[in-house]
Amino acid sequence: MSVSAYIAVVRPKVKTSLSSSDYKAKWYEVILMEDKLGDPQRTVKGLLHMRIRGGEDPNRQVLEYVYDATKKSSSKMQGLRGKRAVQIARFAEDEIAGRDIRSNKKAFLYVVPVASKDQLSMPSDPSQPSFCCLQDILRVCAEGHGHFPTLTSRMLRTLDHWLKEQHSVPHAVEALFRPSALERIKMNVLNPAYSHGSDHHGDKMPTPEEAMARMMEVEKCDIVIINPVFGSDLKYTNQVDAYVVNKFYGMGTPDYSKLKVPDKTADSPPRREKAWMEEYPLHRAISVGDMEKVKDLLAKGTPVQELDKESWAPIHYACWYGQLEAGMILLEQGKCNPNLVNRNKSTPLHIAAGCGHPALVQLLLRHPEIDRNAMNKDGQTPLDVCEQNKQNEWEHAATLLKEALNKPYQKIRVHLMDGSHKELSLISGNNTTVEIMLNQLNFPDSCKQLFAIWIASRNLFLQMKPEHKPLHHLKDWAEIVGELTDCNPEEETPLLYVRRDARLHMEVERKVQDPMAIKMLFDEARTNMLHGMYACSDEDTVAMAGVMMQIIYGDHDPNRHKPGFLNDLNLKLLLPSHKLRNRNMNWVEGILAEHQQLTHQGIKDIQTLQYLYLQRCWNFPTYGCAFFSGQIMSRPVSGSSRHIVSVHVGVNCLGIHILNAQTKQLLYSSRFSNLQWEYSMEGAYFQLRTRDNQSIRVHTKQAALICNLMTKLHSRG
Repeated sequence: MSVSAYIAVVRPKVKTSLSSSDYKAKWYEVILMEDKLGDPQRTVKGLLHMRIRGGEDPNRQVLEYVYDATKKSSSKMQGLRGKRAVQIARFAEDEIAGRDIRSNKKAFLYVVPVASKDQLSMPSDPSQPSFCCLQDILRVCAEGHGHFPTLTSRMLRTLDHWLKEQHSVPHAVEALFRPSALERIKMNVLNPAYSHGSDHHGDKMPTPEEAMARMMEVEKCDIVIINPVFGSDLKYTNQVDAYVVNKFYGMGTPDYSKLKVPDKTADSPPRREKAWMEEYPLHRAISVGDMEKVKDLLAKGTPVQELDKESWAPIHYACWYGQLEAGMILLEQGKCNPNLVNRNKSTPLHIAAGCGHPALVQLLLRHPEIDRNAMNKDGQTPLDVCEQNKQNEWEHAATLLKEALNKPYQKIRVHLMDGSHKELSLISGNNTTVEIMLNQLNFPDSCKQLFAIWIASRNLFLQMKPEHKPLHHLKDWAEIVGELTDCNPEEETPLLYVRRDARLHMEVERKVQDPMAIKMLFDEARTNMLHGMYACSDEDTVAMAGVMMQIIYGDHDPNRHKPGFLNDLNLKLLLPSHKLRNRNMNWVEGILAEHQQLTHQGIKDIQTLQYLYLQRCWNFPTYGCAFFSGQIMSRPVSGSSRHIVSVHVGVNCLGIHILNAQTKQLLYSSRFSNLQWEYSMEGAYFQLRTRDNQSIRVHTKQAALICNLMTKLHSRG
């Protein structure tokens, strides 16, 4: 009897921290290969799968299959040797949908971890196995559209949940990717006198002479030493070198009610065994106060935030042992996160306060990113821990913590679309979330869903989720820019903005009446208009410029607002730059006429004018878009060849829209209902297909973000 086995060959990326309690799907890659599903015209991606024979070790069968299946994809014709095979799930017959297992009662999902250095060459045959990013795979699964069989999608989601669970268990992921027991054997020594046939309790044990004779038959010995008392009845006594008298002897039965068993879950450093000292030299150097060694290790690139097997980082040891200089080096030179938590969710400030080290408490409190209100797993703040433990100079430490709680928080600047900004408090240091920041803006309940916090530089704009921590994104912006664009990260300076939520539906926005919300929506719409992000006619452009004239300059004055009043300088405040280049249009005359008409209508209220401006914008197909950058191939025109065109890709609640990045011409626009999209995991692009068989391919590193946003907005209707 045989059963089906599906195999997820998992490879961590080079920079993945296997000891981290956090989990991100983008840290891992999984092998996929094409499957015809019985239809030669249709191929889908799937996991490796095989049949496990009964009566044999299934783990060995899985590892051998992975090795054989990946041979052809290796330049040296050597397959991948997995560390181990781990069965993580079983799927029942009524849950399975797939051609090769419809008649089976069950199918198993195995995980086979391989090293990050294990490589597969790019396959010339797409049916050959290849590694794909797990995050991209999950995004495609979420889109549906038949990219994966139903069972494969379920298995991939199961794998994602399982990896997340493993990261929450200390050292589980490290153990998963640890070399197999066979790989770890350095030397194997066999006793030549040992034989399998004599391994029975009833067999007669050989005498020393017989054992020696047998060994001499197998291998020539240079010297043999026989224990002279082995097998004899000689009695012997131990000689006592020293003894210790129990000082409590004779004092009677102790009062067990007064004895307290140590809490094994409380914060305390692990026992420093030899293996720990060798594996974590920075942790050890800090524990013993060897500052020269600490500096040397940091200079060699030793990670300052590496967690040991007890989930303690070097900064935790510095705070436990009161190593002030080590703490300064880690925070200032190593740029260590001052809010790094261990398995008990205790920060360095918790540990320093609990141990009564006021100098370290003061050092941490001075750090601009410190979260002085952080809570451990028991819901205790550093001050609570300090007052509970009462260790060393705890009174001084408690005083410092109380003074810090009364001091103003560090501020961060968040920009508005009218050019102004607001200073928001970092209540939780660098752990302050978007949700905390938005609450400080004091939006009315009816307006809270209208806006979000964005992080943006010149060539990249990203909306953050409520649980995101903006300071972390600001710190990692260079890496994010490199991952999502081809721009030079050194030229991209990130800022935080309050902008319209890209997920907001137009029907909700049309009902807005709050003056502050209308102004903020107007400011953003005007900015996008001047940047040419709205595809609109010349008539709409003139009408909106007339509204801006009324807002900026007030009522029309025939003596003042003459044709010479509008020059190139103030026209830039009214018209998009690409419209100004059209000299065939008499912009000045049209704008002044529109301005005069508004004055005659008696519309003077600023809020009414802003709402009038928004009403025009709501009719534009690209209004409310989140814009991304990309490239497409131009359609050939008679006498010309195709060429690459840089584009802006806009996604809103209606559909997707593509603008020429230079001319701002609308090249493509389609509603979700008339559209299918497919994200390619092999290349940085996605494919759009309409019902009338039109197709367009957009090349961009942001393809996964775009497809994910389209899927979310389309599912919400």
